[in-house]
Amino acid sequence: MTDLLSQYLFQGSQQKQKKRAFISFDYDNDIQLKNLLSGQAKNSTTPFFFDDWSVKEPFPQSTWKSDVRIKIKQCDFVMVLIGQNTYQRSGVLEEIKIANEENIPTFGIYEQGMNYYLPEGINKRFISWTWPNITAAINNLSIYLPTYAR
Repeated sequence: MTDLLSQYLFQGSQQKQKKRAFISFDYDNDIQLKNLLSGQAKNSTTPFFFDDWSVKEPFPQSTWKSDVRIKIKQCDFVMVLIGQNTYQRSGVLEEIKIANEENIPTFGIYEQGMNYYLPEGINKRFISWTWPNITAAINNLSIYLPTYAR
């Protein structure tokens, strides 16, 4: 029992050192990107962690925005997985808008060599999906604040 408690406390202290991410993505088309990121995030050297808040069933429209706002405010930053249709997804666009309203650093990541339209609200805050780029972004989150908040 003591070993289990020690392991739990150690994991908790490791997560406190890492930044907490809110991952925004097009669930209908880019779940494989989120799964890839999830697998990579399990590496002990990854500078962030995230809880999988993916919505399998639609939220009630009456509470969706407030529920998402609460979750985003619990995070250190928002990472948007940019796929072919992300720029058209109202949920992703709303999550970016909420993050900007709450002055939460937000950036998009995209697969290098692919051409995508950027979702509204990302502006020039996007990087190609490499671990050095993601690590650098997380280590410099202030440059990913909404323009008006800097």
